[in-house]
Amino acid sequence: MNIKSIIQDRLNLFLAAFILLFFLLPFIEAKDLHFSVAPFVFFIIIFLSLCMTHLPRRLFFQSLLFLGLAFCLDLILMATVSPLLERIILIFIRLFYGGLLILSLKFLLRKMLALDEDAVTLVKLGVSGYLLVGFLWSIFYSFIFIFDKKIFSKLIIEQIPFFQYSFSTLTTLKFAKMVPVNPWAVNLSYLEVIIGHIFLAVFIGKIVSFYAARYSTRSSQ
Repeated sequence: MNIKSIIQDRLNLFLAAFILLFFLLPFIEAKDLHFSVAPFVFFIIIFLSLCMTHLPRRLFFQSLLFLGLAFCLDLILMATVSPLLERIILIFIRLFYGGLLILSLKFLLRKMLALDEDAVTLVKLGVSGYLLVGFLWSIFYSFIFIFDKKIFSKLIIEQIPFFQYSFSTLTTLKFAKMVPVNPWAVNLSYLEVIIGHIFLAVFIGKIVSFYAARYSTRSSQ
């Protein structure tokens, strides 16, 4: 099996997992399973994102080490811990998860911009990158929530749907019906929309240039 087919399989698996997450999220929330399911969701999505970017072997195993550590810390939070210890653990978890997602996005964008042979893979890389941006920003919002529980005007006691808010902001749909009041959250919301638009512009431009180059090559023959 060559590298191209491996990347295709990993991209398909990542997209399938993310689509499944979108469908399962309402059922998870309805059953109030946030704390038991969240660590596994984070682990699976980030693990698949690391796999599909085809990182160098050493960097990949180092990333898996940090991912495993963050996953274990996430499981520890299921037990009863002091508020101070919980805050410290959450800070490390969000830093690990955020750093790994940024790493995945970096290599994914590099691969997407360098690709000039396969349109299907290009589209899958673009969609995967867009989904990762939304997922990354949900971690950013949850990081701010560690320090400020009143991050949004609509206060939800147990669990704020950062995932839904992030993607409603990224897609400019605003279905979450929440307004950020924390200055950092406000600036992050602006930045998410800007980066989302830039990402789409670069992605569409890459597709247009791909087909323009192919048409030019065929015309010259």
